[in-house]
Amino acid sequence: EMCIRDGCGTARVPESMIYPNEGLYDVDLLIFVTASNEQNPPFIAWAATCLLDAAISHRPWVGQINLARIKLSTEPEEYNNIFNSVLHEIHHILGVSPVLFPFFVDPKTDKPYATPVVQKTTVRGLPTKLLTFPGLRDWARKHYNCSTMEGVPMENEGAQGSKGFHFDRRLAFNEIMTSSAVDAPVLSMMTMKFLEATGWYTVNFSKAEPLNFGKGKGCPFVEGPCISPKTKSSVFPELFCGRPRLNTEGCTYKSLGKGICVATKSMFPIPPEMNYFEDDTKALDPFSCLLYTSP
Repeated sequence: EMCIRDGCGTARVPESMIYPNEGLYDVDLLIFVTASNEQNPPFIAWAATCLLDAAISHRPWVGQINLARIKLSTEPEEYNNIFNSVLHEIHHILGVSPVLFPFFVDPKTDKPYATPVVQKTTVRGLPTKLLTFPGLRDWARKHYNCSTMEGVPMENEGAQGSKGFHFDRRLAFNEIMTSSAVDAPVLSMMTMKFLEATGWYTVNFSKAEPLNFGKGKGCPFVEGPCISPKTKSSVFPELFCGRPRLNTEGCTYKSLGKGICVATKSMFPIPPEMNYFEDDTKALDPFSCLLYTSP
């Protein structure tokens, strides 16, 4: 039986679901979908988990997804972007949120993890949280060909809601659970292994989409810089671009066509650990190194 005592964010909860009324039965997950009329919203959508199954597993039970009405469109070319944004937010409700990490259970024991599964460290000069769930970590070591990976890093840039709430864009550029929208995101084994690590779900891994970005590139890709500090050229030219290729054409990371290595001057000083060219040149994508993107 599902009853809601304190509402769910800004959603209007039906009277029948509010305690002490009967509520709902045989429901695995209930999501309220709302829309707001903000004029300059920073995102297409946001999500929050409102209620956990406190009696049994503490898994998410009720959540809310809010869509920015001004960013919605009925144009066919916009459908995939909106669909992927909603899919992204659903996964935040399912568990990709540091607020929920303390409630995870080890899928091998159905008990809380015996050791901490989130570690604080420094990656390329930035404070970073690593997800050290054994299944996710072991998959990442094999995927990136880096046997010394201690865990999968969370995003270490951006504002509240980006940093610590998503996988690192630098490492998994077009994974569905990186921060902000990208072209052709994939729901990969990274997200599926994470969901398995919650201890709440049985995951059908055959549905995973391939994450080719960075695959097999080794520990230098995982731990090192994308731009050589000495030459300012790309350490991985098949993925990233540096001097002398700034603002020139090249193959996109998907190898499906030509893109442009868009580089601009920042209006504000860039932190030293991200100021690859030492002249405040920045990437078009604020969460990644420079790479060739479709015009």
